[in-house]
Amino acid sequence: MAVSTLKPTFPSFYDLEGLPLESGKVFIGTASTNAETNPVTVYFDEALTIPAAQPLQTSNGYVMKNGAPASIYINGSYSITVKDKSDVIIYVKLLV
Repeated sequence: MAVSTLKPTFPSFYDLEGLPLESGKVFIGTASTNAETNPVTVYFDEALTIPAAQPLQTSNGYVMKNGAPASIYINGSYSITVKDKSDVIIYVKLLV
């Protein structure tokens, strides 16, 4: 019997209290820069053909596309900023 690993299908984001991020904003930008002011194109498909508008919006901790959780794809390294609905920074990572 082959062993399989179950990996999360969708990225999830949490607020400062550890709850799923509701009405949050996710910004993806050029690596080592401010993601809000240096955005890169983000996609909803692995073939990089369906661009996603930024900031990406969250519901129940997931980035949403047409009312459903969505995977997101970036071509190469990136920076990320996540904010809550009041624009409070949840976290920033400059090189991913």
